[in-house]
Amino acid sequence: MSEWVVRVEEDVKLLRDASSLSTDLVELWQKRCIYKVPTSMKDLNQKAYKPQLVSFGPYHHGEEHLRPMEEHKHRALVHFLKRSNKPLMSYYESLLEVVQDFKDSYDSLDPEWQSDNDRFLQLMILDGCFMLEVLRYTTDSFDDYSRNDPIFSYHGKEAEEHVNRLIRRFWNDQPERIGKCLHVLDIFRKGLLYVEKYRHTCTTRRNYTNILVMGSVMELNEAGIRFKLSRTTSLKDISFRDGVLSLPLIVVDDSTESTLLNLIAFERLHIGAGTEVTNYVFFMGCILKSARDVSLLESQHIIILNAIGSDKAIVEFFMSLSKEITLDPEDELNWVHEQIIMYRSKPFNRLRTHIVHAYHVSTQWSPWAYWSIIAAILLFTLSMLQTLYTIYPYYHPNK
Repeated sequence: MSEWVVRVEEDVKLLRDASSLSTDLVELWQKRCIYKVPTSMKDLNQKAYKPQLVSFGPYHHGEEHLRPMEEHKHRALVHFLKRSNKPLMSYYESLLEVVQDFKDSYDSLDPEWQSDNDRFLQLMILDGCFMLEVLRYTTDSFDDYSRNDPIFSYHGKEAEEHVNRLIRRFWNDQPERIGKCLHVLDIFRKGLLYVEKYRHTCTTRRNYTNILVMGSVMELNEAGIRFKLSRTTSLKDISFRDGVLSLPLIVVDDSTESTLLNLIAFERLHIGAGTEVTNYVFFMGCILKSARDVSLLESQHIIILNAIGSDKAIVEFFMSLSKEITLDPEDELNWVHEQIIMYRSKPFNRLRTHIVHAYHVSTQWSPWAYWSIIAAILLFTLSMLQTLYTIYPYYHPNK
């Protein structure tokens, strides 16, 4: 125990002396961009964080169910080298100069990879060239591959549809000006969020979100709010204006959950990444509470279902994703949230909500529904009288 006390005291002394404080650890943290997902984050869906068909990088390399893909990686490397007309050694020597930067990009890299540059670079080259070949073959021809190649052929495109869907999700329609990216996941994330000219709204805000709930799609619809497809597919392209909530298109399929969970994990673990995807998922979790909510957004072509099941499954999907996450108070979506709450709180919109709700909850048009509407109108009238009574002395101070 005494040795531990001495060591800690020495660290405290070093920390107090700014001139002696090493920046090595800070620089190492800044280089990290590929993370092992903590166990606490995996509880929601452990399968979502594990590759199902092919591994990229050291974390899952060698796992039994991923080994069949290794032979395809080797074939892709050979074809890549043939087309490039450069020897493998030239790539190896170039990457050897920055091998430590590659290693520093990984969080908690196992010692077996840290200590063996040759093995690590072999993995980087093999996986990297395979990824490039897969990306190339989604848009290019397969003239240099056999017609019956199980992966790199038209037959392979159909046979490995789950691979192609993932590649299309990560690569197709990515804007050209998304800037410097850390890795493929970061490319995909920035592509999801990219807006050519993003509109910044007023920053004068009233903090409603801590005490009031925005409401589900149907509740917002009862208050007179209409839903419209946004002009772009960016997850940031959400706006509320003149009673219209604009939302971007989302296609939900069997890979959406894994994709969003990994993006949320990246935003949580990588300092400075932002929280835009997390905020979007939280927002959708707030407004999707029933199958009717999903159905209404489907009718506006905002949600498209692709082999995921029922509308109820979509509700459960977003509710599970939005567990244990919150909306960043500094994000633009928080302002949209507050605008909607302010819109719903207006007396006329509250009256409309009450009347529409009273009509829908009643299985028959009973006397109770009449009394409910009469009560709502009376409440609205009293609210208006109270407002007039409050502002009248301001405009007529001498009366």
